[in-house]
Amino acid sequence: MVSSTAVTLSCAERSRQTPSLSPAYALAIGLACTMMFGRVLIEAFVVNPGLGLQLAVPIGVTLLAGIVVIGLEIYRLNPQQEEEVAVTNPFRLMPAIKFGLMFTAILFLAKFAQIYLGSLGVYVASAAAGLTDVDAITLSMAQLALEGGSENPLPMGTALTSILLAATVNTIVKGGFAFSTWALELRRAVLPIFLSLLIGAVVGYATYRIMSY
Repeated sequence: MVSSTAVTLSCAERSRQTPSLSPAYALAIGLACTMMFGRVLIEAFVVNPGLGLQLAVPIGVTLLAGIVVIGLEIYRLNPQQEEEVAVTNPFRLMPAIKFGLMFTAILFLAKFAQIYLGSLGVYVASAAAGLTDVDAITLSMAQLALEGGSENPLPMGTALTSILLAATVNTIVKGGFAFSTWALELRRAVLPIFLSLLIGAVVGYATYRIMSY
């Protein structure tokens, strides 16, 4: 459940140094990015169980798509060397402070957008937040959608769409990080995983919308 962005950047850099291990690095990136969706589901459920239950369908489909493709990649992978992914200490103070500030800012901006710009404003704010982080926007949307949490709670459907939008944008950004490397082997290996996650997110959301009618 470590930062998928950190894993993506670390593995993309290492793939340039050791192109022969690109399939293994692609697998690590895919696992981290897939688990991000699971983390989003857990965070939403803890803060807002009702929202978490509704997210179970679209995120469940996304997770299934990612896991199937990763399983195929594992089956094809012939591991020759083990290597650890360098990640930072998750208990450092500065990242926690930055996360708190980001959470507060997103909470304020999302509420402002809801009041003055409607759902479209919330979606724009969520997509922008997803460029750098998905946890803060998930917690913010879950909090704003709590019934009775405020005089004007965010509609559940708007919160769900915003979270999925942020997660999808974040996945695209990480895909860009992976494709920015000159290691062609990494690009080829990671492409099916990112496509499966994006297609899974679209199909999952469409399934949710159909079930909502």
